[in-house]
Amino acid sequence: MIQDYLVLREQLQCAFVLIDANIDPQKNDLEFINWLGSLRIPFVLVFTKADRSKPEEIARNVDAFGKAMLETWNELPRHFITSASDKAGREELLGYIASIMADFSAN
Repeated sequence: MIQDYLVLREQLQCAFVLIDANIDPQKNDLEFINWLGSLRIPFVLVFTKADRSKPEEIARNVDAFGKAMLETWNELPRHFITSASDKAGREELLGYIASIMADFSAN
């Protein structure tokens, strides 16, 4: 169902791929991202739950995810580091969504 939505949704401007910032890169996340790329579906990465680990651990996991992606990607997509409980990354993410909506409205 999700695949059909992502493939068939003509108005789709960007998919937001949620990744747990507290764990190492997961094979299924990387496979899903590679699938999005193979279909040229635009996406950004949203690393979630950043409040549950120390900043150094979050940075290490985000870097590990980037390194894993660079095994098949030439460049990394935009990413955000967020936390629902302390609202970290909220303004940046909302600003990005607003810019996408503005671009969509202009066209």
